[in-house]
Amino acid sequence: MVERNGRGGRFEAVLSGGPAGNGTVRFGDPGPVLARLTAGEQVTGVVWRGTVMALVKDGLRQGSAAEPRDEAQITAGLGTFAGLLAALGPCFAVAYAAGLGGRRPWTWRALGKPLVIGSAVTCADVAIPAFVIGLPWWVVPAVAVPFVAYTSRQLYRYRRSAMNSGTAD
Repeated sequence: MVERNGRGGRFEAVLSGGPAGNGTVRFGDPGPVLARLTAGEQVTGVVWRGTVMALVKDGLRQGSAAEPRDEAQITAGLGTFAGLLAALGPCFAVAYAAGLGGRRPWTWRALGKPLVIGSAVTCADVAIPAFVIGLPWWVVPAVAVPFVAYTSRQLYRYRRSAMNSGTAD
């Protein structure tokens, strides 16, 4: 049954005659299966733990509202940020071991803090739209890592030139 009222509507199918999953199944939208379904038609239901997760008919599949979502894009964003943060530590450690630690531009204020904030913002700005649009999870690190690497290089060059010209903050 597809019932439209105003902006939204009710999207559900009443299933019967199966060994499991009989009853009303709710959907988030009319989708490819529910829109074509008429009373009395037979469909194949994907059942998990006694709950219908999806309906399949004529090769078309539609997930129900109870179907678990695969939200790997957000996890990829968090993992990418953790990886970038983990890579930033050894960079500062090498600079410190080389005798550059504590001297501009290798300070927390000049380089560390902007890179941590920039990495977090970049990962979020890539992961959230990837989730909303439905892009694969691997797009997040593929876009965020090169962008942060380029930004790091440009920030280092800017801080270095500002330091040499005497305008560094």
